[in-house]
Amino acid sequence: MPRIRLEPMTQAQYSDFMEAIAPPYVAERAAADHVSTQVAKRYARQQHARLCLTAIARPAIVSYT
Repeated sequence: MPRIRLEPMTQAQYSDFMEAIAPPYVAERAAADHVSTQVAKRYARQQHARLCLTAIARPAIVSYT
């Protein structure tokens, strides 16, 4: 069975992570909530700031090794 290790993310890693996941997530939020892309973007930024910001420099995101 592979081991899972938690590692802190750097600011650069977090930025890359958000760049990859934000566009499809925003599109899905806009469609699901029947709102504009701008409203969905604002919601996504607020949600990710609240939930994911602790991932930077803390072992909160799973890294499969």
